[in-house]
Amino acid sequence: MRDQNCPDDRHARAPEAMREELDLLLKEIENEPMPERLLELALKLQAALVERRGRREEEENPAEA
Repeated sequence: MRDQNCPDDRHARAPEAMREELDLLLKEIENEPMPERLLELALKLQAALVERRGRREEEENPAEA
């Protein structure tokens, strides 16, 4: 069993520390207020992507439409 303070173990713990830091950053981002205009644009983009996907599927499989 290795000593937890051993420099060789430092790299084994690094991914866990990074994961915790990323989790914290994501939580902070989620708590940031979303500008209304950005939300509107995101919804428009999502709708356009769904529409485009539907058109592509119809073009690839015209018999199923």
